[in-house]
Amino acid sequence: MRKITAMIKGLFSKGDAAEVYTDPDIEALKVSGTKSYIEVEYKGQIARFGGDLCIDGFAAIASSVSWVKHVGPLRDGEVHEMMWATAQKYHKQKKGNYIRFYDDDDNIIEFE
Repeated sequence: MRKITAMIKGLFSKGDAAEVYTDPDIEALKVSGTKSYIEVEYKGQIARFGGDLCIDGFAAIASSVSWVKHVGPLRDGEVHEMMWATAQKYHKQKKGNYIRFYDDDDNIIEFE
């Protein structure tokens, strides 16, 4: 992760700075799809999640994951890492771009 120091006007007094962390892998993450699935490209791997297009974004079912492209052996936690990165990029942005992941009991999977 690279560290960027940024001055945020109006929130901090002159000379104070907020530290903003960005992850180049999350910035490079790409999502495409249709009204019934999304394909997430992250770190050279592509996974497909089934779900539904909603008014404010996409509701993906975590257990529906299938690999479109996977290089190398599957690592423990790889799907969870991909879902976390997607949530970081598309859940905390402007309205209409939300991607939420749900478990089999229709509960939202929360990422911290």
